[in-house]
Amino acid sequence: MRRHLCALAVLVITLTACGSGAQAPDQNKPGGAERTTFLAKLKAIHPALVTDEHKAMGNALTLCRSITGVSGADKPIPSAEARFSTKEHQVTEAEAKAIIALVEAAVCRPKK
Repeated sequence: MRRHLCALAVLVITLTACGSGAQAPDQNKPGGAERTTFLAKLKAIHPALVTDEHKAMGNALTLCRSITGVSGADKPIPSAEARFSTKEHQVTEAEAKAIIALVEAAVCRPKK
């Protein structure tokens, strides 16, 4: 029993220490009408960007972390190009800039 308690204490300390790193920025994962609007605006940049809507939302959240510097990526344009490009469509620099502006406005903002 004592061995189990020691192991549990080590686990709790380890998990607590892991949570003390850089915090993610406030993000607003759009839902409902906001999500629909976000995806429509992303589709307006290029239809291939929303072929998989779930992946597009995940890409947007990850890009937000890159933009705000939490992920360590210091160049958001290459990050947007890499994250949103597919084998069917390679994101251009102009599209990357538009994606970044959209993500900053719709995702990289505090929750309401």
